[in-house]
Amino acid sequence: MRVESPRRVALNNRKVKSIEERLESINQRTAIDHWGMDCVVGKGKACALVMTERKSRKELIFKLKAKKQECVHMILNGLERKHKGRFKELFKSIMMDNGSEFLNFETLEGSSLRFGEKRVVCYYTQRLNIIR
Repeated sequence: MRVESPRRVALNNRKVKSIEERLESINQRTAIDHWGMDCVVGKGKACALVMTERKSRKELIFKLKAKKQECVHMILNGLERKHKGRFKELFKSIMMDNGSEFLNFETLEGSSLRFGEKRVVCYYTQRLNIIR
């Protein structure tokens, strides 16, 4: 007889913003510097973070060591360091799914250069329904 382990649910995504809360200009793709972000998994542990600007369709692709929150956070920190004060202008918002690599929205939104400040607004494709 197979015994299933208890299901683990991430509770840290309860306060996220849904894509339904975005401005209409973002939805209509009339505003620039709003991004979509997702991970693409290949064979074995190969993984890439793909960021696509919604209006221009410009893409940024980064190789990840693993499909983990820490790796995604490191990429955003690197982008923030590279663009310094312009990061907020170039990345006004990022839309993503509820993949395990994106669950800690506070870490993704929080600036690595200015403690306590937001660097970007994150929107999620759907809110998690937490059932206890």
